[in-house]
Amino acid sequence: MRLKLNAIMEEDMVSLPFVMWDRFWEGEDGATTFGWIAREDSYKDFVYISYEYNSIKSRREKADVWDMFWGTSSERYTKEIGEILTKSSKHNDCRRVEYNFDITNCIVLTK
Repeated sequence: MRLKLNAIMEEDMVSLPFVMWDRFWEGEDGATTFGWIAREDSYKDFVYISYEYNSIKSRREKADVWDMFWGTSSERYTKEIGEILTKSSKHNDCRRVEYNFDITNCIVLTK
């Protein structure tokens, strides 16, 4: 992994102390890290941060440029995560797969 990206990822992960980081994937053009936020009901919400190498901006700026994307299932922390990572507090609600897709390989909540 490129040293600059490693430093960026570490900085972003440390900036979210309520997330317990679990795994990451890396490739030639990017990386993604995954973590969990503990909840009071004993469930956990997921968080991911994904980085993609931007070759056009990198050539123009003569330095490595990484575009960052993130997502979470945490309604409680989504605004805080956005403010920390992207200076934006926009929230998008997660939706249940079983309510929106006709597939059998998904988690189905029992009532």
